[in-house]
This record gives sequence, structure tokens and C-alpha cells, in this order.
Amino acid sequence: MLLFCKETTFSLKPQSGALSPAEAGDSVTSSTTMASLINTDIIDPGNDAFWVDNQLTRGLISGKELLVITSEYHNGGPEEAQLIKMLGACNLTADQYNILMLAPGVKAAWHLIREQLQPKIVLLTGILPAQLGISALFILNAPNNFDGRIWLATLSLGELVQREDVRKDLWGNSLKLLFIDKKIKY
Repeated sequence: MLLFCKETTFSLKPQSGALSPAEAGDSVTSSTTMASLINTDIIDPGNDAFWVDNQLTRGLISGKELLVITSEYHNGGPEEAQLIKMLGACNLTADQYNILMLAPGVKAAWHLIREQLQPKIVLLTGILPAQLGISALFILNAPNNFDGRIWLATLSLGELVQREDVRKDLWGNSLKLLFIDKKIKY
């Protein structure tokens, strides 16, 4: 269909070779006023979060090699213990990583986080790339190269606590290769 502009009305008309009115059921033409076309939800205002610095990195130190972006967990709970155990198994000390917790539904601008913290490796636990304004699909529990960094995406910490098979997969396919065996350069 072609879009023709006539004053403030858009008309949709069939191209040559399109269905005849009998085949199309007489619904070949429709009009929409300019005002209703402009006032659509084509761009969700919720995506404005990806352009605003929401100060999520306040208190974190730039230049640490690992950034853990995780869904919220309770301090002193099993999720925190699981995270500390994973980082300890990687022989990482607190001066080598930052932890950024995101509440459910909170969007964060990756490009701002990247510029402020400059990590080499990003570990996502229970966070989807879309929550960071990233249009990418990552293989779970495996190293992914994206934006000049190595990304490791896995299930939430709560799910890791419960699923030993996923923990072993994450360890054997990525964490051990990166931090212990050093088989993946970053």
C-alpha cells in the first residue's frame, strides 16, 4: 500500500497489482487524521530512562575489571552468599569488581554505565539486556562478545541458589575459563 498525504489526511490506497475491491472486501481505503497519527504510542516514554543519568553508579569505582549487574537481593540472604561464593571461587577480591543491583522493572542506560565504570567483563544475573537498553541476545552461561566487552548472562541469583546444574554450567563454560584458566583474553 502507498501512503499519500492530502492536506491533514493520510489515505491508504492499493498499489497496482494489489487485490481487487472484491478480493479485499471493500476495506481498501482508510484515513487517519494527522493528530491521531502523531499521538500514538510508537515510542514508549519509558525508554527515556536510557537517555537520562539516573545515578545508579554513584558510589561505585571506575576501572574495576568486572561489573556484576544483578536483580535485587537481601543482604545476608542466600543470594548474596551465592554471589560472594562465585566471586571468591574466581579468586576475585572486592577491589576487582563492582556490584550494581537493579530493582524489577528499573531501566538503566548501558552507555552511561559503560562510560562511568569502564568494565572489561559484565556479569548479568537475572537481568535482561533490554533492561539496559541493549538490543542483543546473549547465550546463557557462556562468554559473549558485545560492545568491546565480555558478557556473561545467567539466571537470577535466587535461581542459581536452587539449580546446581546451572551453577556448574556457568562455572565450567565461562567463569573458570575467564578467571582461573585465563583462556579467554579481555
